[in-house]
Amino acid sequence: MNDLMLLLKASLINNFSLNKIFKKQIKKGSLIGAIIVGTLVVLGIFGFSFFYMLMFGSLFNEAGIPEAILTLAISLGSVMCFMSTIFQANSYLFRTKDFELLMSTPIKPRTIVASKLISLFLTSYAFIALIYIPCIIVYAIFLPTTLTFWLLAIVILLLLPIVPVIAGSLVAYLLGFIPIPHKVKNTLSIILSVVFISIVFIFGFNTGDSEEEMINMMIRMYETLKKAYFLSDIVFFSLMGNLINLLIYVGISAISFLAFIIVVSKTFLLANSANKIHRTHKHFDNKLMEKTKQSSALMAIFKKEIKVYLGIPGYVLNTIIGPIMSIIFLLSYILSAEDIISTPETLVKIQELNVIMLLIMVGLSTTMTTTTSSAISIEGKSFWILKAAPVKTKDVLTAKLLVSLIILLPVIVIEVIVASIFWHLSPLIVIVVLLCGISQCLSFSSLGLLINIIFPRFDYDNPIKVIKQGKSVLLIMIISLLVFGFLSVVTFILATIIGIIAIVVNLVLSMILAIISVSLLYTKGEAKYDAINV
Repeated sequence: MNDLMLLLKASLINNFSLNKIFKKQIKKGSLIGAIIVGTLVVLGIFGFSFFYMLMFGSLFNEAGIPEAILTLAISLGSVMCFMSTIFQANSYLFRTKDFELLMSTPIKPRTIVASKLISLFLTSYAFIALIYIPCIIVYAIFLPTTLTFWLLAIVILLLLPIVPVIAGSLVAYLLGFIPIPHKVKNTLSIILSVVFISIVFIFGFNTGDSEEEMINMMIRMYETLKKAYFLSDIVFFSLMGNLINLLIYVGISAISFLAFIIVVSKTFLLANSANKIHRTHKHFDNKLMEKTKQSSALMAIFKKEIKVYLGIPGYVLNTIIGPIMSIIFLLSYILSAEDIISTPETLVKIQELNVIMLLIMVGLSTTMTTTTSSAISIEGKSFWILKAAPVKTKDVLTAKLLVSLIILLPVIVIEVIVASIFWHLSPLIVIVVLLCGISQCLSFSSLGLLINIIFPRFDYDNPIKVIKQGKSVLLIMIISLLVFGFLSVVTFILATIIGIIAIVVNLVLSMILAIISVSLLYTKGEAKYDAINV
């Protein structure tokens, strides 16, 4: 038990950089600022989740099954936790950078596996809480609750990630032994995740055209959710105060946790060794290919960045959710707008509104996490190799910037083309909207890279920590959302005064922001990059 607590303590200190705080290496003002920024981000995400779950709760209530919001919390949270664990488990359990250090200590593999698994639980709690807590609050809005319910809600929250994380870790563990090329595994992981996320959002944006269709759809959704997670009924009745179901659920969670630790600990050394050998061979092959292929320094770094990006499924998923959401939302808006019967008097106003909505959807594609917000940190302890390479700093920054642009720009082009086909937009409007999207994409990508240069983090044992939890990721998310919100509000207000010409103002502001952002990146950012010491 002492060894387990020691490992967990070390993990917490490393994950949240607590050693820097305790040693007062961080200024008080910076610490307070980081806390405020983190709080705002959490509240923003929580508010969005609550709004979304309140919408579902209202629909379930209309269908006469308000308690289904709890099933949504249990099933959707568990399924998404299971999916995310499949992509993270190997990094936490079987590809850890501290493997050699841990195995050199007199700590049993069973204890090491338990500590890694609990660390995985802790990250899953934050993910599930953003779905579970809003659903519990929404449930309380529509149905009366008791003190016992709230106490059981806390107990269920603590237990909820255990079985999905164990199941996801087991799947990842078994897949690790299948002789499938690493690139193929990553590609399959990304494709399956994109399909899953798309289905969730498509289902969420399409609730039926009539009240009767909406009610029938919500009933079908309720039945589907109950089947999606085989323990949903047991968890639901446990939350309702059924002691027998609660004991069964606790037993299943405890047994699965202990069984996983016992089984995996026996082959823990083999699993990590196999992954290490695979990575070594891959690294050697990459070096060999680099020697046999001649290309410019910029293209060589760009190719490396693409390989790093595609080699981490969590990296890909974290940066494509925004574009996927914007495309699905735009298509939903287009299809719903097609049903609106317009008269010649209102046709012009509807066209103006459509263009403004397109501009917002294009902007939304660029406001979520960009690849650049963790492009420097993702280098990790190998950053010194990049610094020592005979390449210009400008080439390094440009290569990292290009990765973000080739991901976001095609999405912007697709959205504009689709909208122009359905709404018969003039070439001039298409060009203006495209230039707005390109300018905003360049702005936020440059700012993300600049912020990551200012706040890099290299002391991590899992890349997911800097991709999702890095300070620069949170900062660029807040900045981009604030700027995006400002541009959207200004455009909407001006549209009521000067009509469609408002998008020209948006373009001018976006281009000014792009010029400032790029200039800062290649002046201040370049100097800061050269000053980084690892």
